[in-house]
Amino acid sequence: MRLSAPLTSFLVYGLAIVLMKGFSLVTIPLLAWKLPPADFGELDLVTSLVEFAALFSALGLSELLYRFCADDTGEAKTNAAALAGTAAIAIAVIMVSLQALAAPLHAFAELGVTQAAFRLALAGAAVTALIETPLAWLRLRNRPLAFLGFIFARAVAQIALVWTALALGFGASGVLIANALVDIVLATLLA
Repeated sequence: MRLSAPLTSFLVYGLAIVLMKGFSLVTIPLLAWKLPPADFGELDLVTSLVEFAALFSALGLSELLYRFCADDTGEAKTNAAALAGTAAIAIAVIMVSLQALAAPLHAFAELGVTQAAFRLALAGAAVTALIETPLAWLRLRNRPLAFLGFIFARAVAQIALVWTALALGFGASGVLIANALVDIVLATLLA
């Protein structure tokens, strides 16, 4: 029995979403087990700050992609090129802005993680659009296996690097660095 294309896509995209969300199911107990409560709380605070920066850094580009670049017309291709150029400029501005705010924000929040780890985590947040938008493009162009491949690679890399950082005793700073490195490498590959 051969599955229909929509059913296959549904199953592949569903598996990808399970992997994206399932990452938390693996890492949260791991972090709670390996980190002292104070470090776990510190990581939660820093993660909240970084996630806020990532939400801002996404720029709504995925939604713009779906809205203006969904079909195969010449206008959609022009819109996609304009969107890519605008995104590149915006990401550069956001990266510089976040790095300029890193030291004052680190001091203001009295973060216990190293400033270098915080800066790298903010750099990872700044490239959020370079991850979400190409993944949206893969979904838009009906490339579920490529989408799943990137999601699977990201989940495996994050789990492996977080586990390694914790095993080597790098604590919350190591977790931030591990996640940021995965995001930066993935953003580079997808861009």
